[in-house]
Amino acid sequence: MSVITSGARKLVATAATSALILTGAAVAAAPAGAATAKPTVTIGKIASVSVVEGATATIKPVVKTKGNVKVTSKTVTVTKDGKTVAKNKKSAKLGAGTYTVTTTVKYKTATTKRTNKKVKVALEDGMAPMMCKTSKVKKIKKFEMITHMADVACTDPKSKGTVRYSDVYFGYNKQDRAWYGADARGNAIAFEDLHRTKSQESYVIPVGTLKVSVKTTKKVWSKVKTKKSTQTLTITTK
Repeated sequence: MSVITSGARKLVATAATSALILTGAAVAAAPAGAATAKPTVTIGKIASVSVVEGATATIKPVVKTKGNVKVTSKTVTVTKDGKTVAKNKKSAKLGAGTYTVTTTVKYKTATTKRTNKKVKVALEDGMAPMMCKTSKVKKIKKFEMITHMADVACTDPKSKGTVRYSDVYFGYNKQDRAWYGADARGNAIAFEDLHRTKSQESYVIPVGTLKVSVKTTKKVWSKVKTKKSTQTLTITTK
């Protein structure tokens, strides 16, 4: 089936004409989707501690993340009796006393988006070697050399991209021992066995440029978000 004979070309032309007369065809593209896993940021409570009289305790933000989260900063602002002891610090040293501590976290979240990118397939003598699989195969009333109709899904071995054709009209060419078909747009497909349930080596002869749909993923980061939590913290002496 490496060479398309003149008889096969005539069969393909007839199939394309049949498709135009009997029905239309469509190329189906897989829908794009997006990951929905929700990233979270949790601000924990800074535990109270005891220190030796005259000594200090170092406190730091307590932050936990889940999922695709990138923390850009985490700070504490500490006040005592209405006076600011530390402002937007990564950590603070505090002596005995009761404080109001506000933890501020700035962060970004990411989502992984799945999309389909169109990729051009290189042709060899106007054809593209592909792996194709048929579905919804049915026998129809014979129209010249055309005897069957089917949907076809083809995969490009290089890019792993796919293209789908609906309502493809087929006829069998005895000289090549192969099935040839075409849709209403004139896109032609050739392979050995119309009724094979698994993918098989095939040729797609497109009208114009052949593009396949390749699944891609992309991580998209959000703008910087801010989360705050305020608590009362008591530091006692031992």
